[in-house]
Formats: sequence, C-alpha cells, structure tokens
Amino acid sequence: MSAELRQRWDLPGAPMEAMLVKLDRQRGQSLWKIAAQRLRADRAARFSLWFLLFLCGASLIAPALPLPSPIAMHVDLEPLGPQVSWPTAGTRKFEREYWRLSALDEQLVSLRQLAFKEWQTGPILGTDSKGRDLLSRLVWGSRTSLFVALAAAVTSLVIGVLYGALAGLCGGRIDRLMMRVVDGLYALPFTFVVIFVLGLLSTTKSVAGISREAVFILAIGALYWLTMARVVRGQVLSLKQAEFVLAARAQGASTAWILFKHVVPNVASVVIVYLTLTVPSVILSEAFLSFLGLGVEAPKVSWGVLAVEAIEAASPLRVYWWLILFPSLAIAVVLLALNILGDGLRDALDPRTDVGGVPR
Repeated sequence: MSAELRQRWDLPGAPMEAMLVKLDRQRGQSLWKIAAQRLRADRAARFSLWFLLFLCGASLIAPALPLPSPIAMHVDLEPLGPQVSWPTAGTRKFEREYWRLSALDEQLVSLRQLAFKEWQTGPILGTDSKGRDLLSRLVWGSRTSLFVALAAAVTSLVIGVLYGALAGLCGGRIDRLMMRVVDGLYALPFTFVVIFVLGLLSTTKSVAGISREAVFILAIGALYWLTMARVVRGQVLSLKQAEFVLAARAQGASTAWILFKHVVPNVASVVIVYLTLTVPSVILSEAFLSFLGLGVEAPKVSWGVLAVEAIEAASPLRVYWWLILFPSLAIAVVLLALNILGDGLRDALDPRTDVGGVPR
C-alpha cells in the first residue's frame, strides 16, 4: 500500500492493513455463504435449527429406540401419570406390535431387539386410557406430523413457485387469468376444500394404490401453494425488468430457461423463509383435521390424534392432565422453534440487517 493512498484515506498504516485483511477475507464469498455466517451468528436461530434436526433424527430412528410399542394396549389398567422414579425407568416386557411398517422400519425394529433385548422404557410420561405408553406415541407421532408437514410444504413449494413464477414472468392476460384462479380457490372454505379433495382422491386410491397418508399430504399441499404463488409472483414482477432478464431475452433465451436459470434462483431466499413459516401452519392443520377425524388412520398415530384422544379421555370426574399437556407442549415447542428459525433466516438473507456483527 502506497503512502499516497494512505494519506488520501487519512488512515494510519495499521488500521489500513487491518481493513485490507478484512476485505480480503470477504472477497469471493457468495451471498449464500454470507447468509450462512449470519445465521450461525444468531444463537436463537442456531439453537432452533439444532433442536429441529435432533427431533427429526429421533423421529427417523424411533423404531430403533428402546421405547414400548405405540399400539400395545393394556385396557385392564388405569391410566398412569408420569413415573419418574428409578424403579419404573424401564422393564423387560417389550411387545413387538406395530402397524404395517416399511422394510427399513422393520430392520430398525430388529436392530432395536438385538441391542436392547426385551428391555423398554417405563411410563416416563404416563399412559393413556388404553394403557399405551405416551412417550412412545409422542415420538412415533412426531414421525407422522413432521413428515406430513414437510411433504405438504414441499408439495406447496413446487406448485406455488412454478405457478407464481410463470404467472409473473408471462404477464398480461395469462397472469390475470392464473391469478383469478388463485383468487377463486382462496374464496373457498379451507375445511370444505380439504374434505372435497380427500373424498375425491379417496375414490381413486384403491385403483392407484395411494395410501390414506399420501392422500392427506396431497390434500394439504394442494391448498398451501396459493399464498406461495402470490409471494413468488410479486417477487418475479419486480425482477422481470431486471437487466439480467432483459439480457437473456435479447440473447433469445426461452421462457423456461429464464424461469429456471435466472428468476427462480433469485427468489429462493424469500421462498426458503416462507417455507419455514408454512411448516407450522401445516402441523396445526394436521392437528385440526385429525381432531375432525380427517387425519391419519388408526392404528397410526400423530400429534393431532393424541390431542383427540386426550379430549376423549377427559371426564367431569377426572382429567388426565398429562394426556393434554405433553402433546400440546410438543406442538408448541416445535412451532416456536420453526418460527424462530424463520425469523433468523429472514434476517440472515436480508441485506438491510446486521446479525451478530456479520454485515452484508
């Protein structure tokens, strides 16, 4: 660095060199890498992300955990409250009772028996009115609730992004026609549409071999793409006159090429943030529809099914508080973590904010 340049910026030598080192470290970093650094600097968002990853991992390996069967009934016993004393921490009474599992889950159950033999955890969170272990049903229910939420969110992501991006990029009459379709679907009641789609798809599931769970995911995903389409369309309308889009059109690029190579990558940050906020809505919708009897079929279990069973077990004489508290707490904690993660992603991807001393 020349003395003339240092004198021009009116900086002494040491601070100038430190500034140059800092600029050199930031040179060549992509926007996604900078966003990842900003997200790591946000402790609340980072903790929420690790918590959600841990929960997803625990739900995936649930068949290999030393938990009782989620459907093993003991109707001759009264519902037990949480048992946290050491003598009731575990027993040797494992019963291999499940619904029809996949080949991978069957292998995990066999691995569980090989590792833990007949030992299983005790009623740490209590049992329900039919003697089934609540902790096991919570863990197994998280598999269904999280899978339905993620699958429905991805379904809405694919449909909403393509639909909204195509409408905004085409413009004119095509844009107006496509958005009038969205407005018409918005006007329909949510519950009515879900019941209609479930009924329509259920008539063909026996022919196509589609399970009730897949029908449920398609029904939820077929509704949550509407807001996604509006959000993406608004972003595309602000980008369609950008220089890189006009340059691609001048070079003869097709609409599909511009859509996938230029437009969609530039709206990815907004889509990712909105996706993290869609998952909590889907979890709540699954719980609500399960409460109405439109959710997963027995003997499978989800957090919504647990909420329904808690209401059914309540009576004027006695309220089994643990059946209401723990499923509600699980839903609340996951929704809180998802919302905190969504806020952290929004801040990390927003160039106007400064997170943890990592500016854009």
